[in-house]
Amino acid sequence: MHYFDKIAARMQVEVQYQAMPLSRLLKRLTNNELDAALILAKSAERQQLFIYPQQAFFITQGALTIRKSIPSDLNAFLKNQNYSVALSQQGYQSEQLSRFAGRFVMLSGDNVSVRAAEMLEKGRLDAFYEPDIYSLRHSIQRNAFGSELYILELPKDQVPLYTVFSRQGAEKYLQSYQQALQQQTKELGYIDYLTQWLTTQTSEAATKPQQQKHL
Repeated sequence: MHYFDKIAARMQVEVQYQAMPLSRLLKRLTNNELDAALILAKSAERQQLFIYPQQAFFITQGALTIRKSIPSDLNAFLKNQNYSVALSQQGYQSEQLSRFAGRFVMLSGDNVSVRAAEMLEKGRLDAFYEPDIYSLRHSIQRNAFGSELYILELPKDQVPLYTVFSRQGAEKYLQSYQQALQQQTKELGYIDYLTQWLTTQTSEAATKPQQQKHL
């Protein structure tokens, strides 16, 4: 949100952020009850409903959060029928996971990545897919997960993410957004900004006393 505030300042608009489950977000965007969704991947179905700008907000990579007891061999993981992978219901689905021989578990509602990480630590899941590896790293870091988990990148899973507009929202803001995003990207791209921010957060966390996590 802090990075988007820089774009909004260039647009000379004030943004009101609302957190909500993905299913509610998509419904309200379809009904023109929201001007835009901050970050969404692209799909054929969504392109029929929403307006995508020409330039992606940023390009990320899909990844799996996996229990450390499982070897880091992606091909072997995908072929194993005994593994279970959690996905966000109505979320972006990776083509690489179409080869997965195991069981998918669909999660919906709030804080899907946090709930999935908790299920992983309890041994109720083997992995969780997230199309944005940066969001995944931040979620694990912020919630003090990681002692029993690791991140396995999906090398062929490049995912452009966009600020997506409702049809009414696009009429008001799309043109100025595209100009502001282009200007902001030239000055400081999102990935560079996020890298700086995560480095700062890691440094601050290292100076704080460690707290025991109970599940």
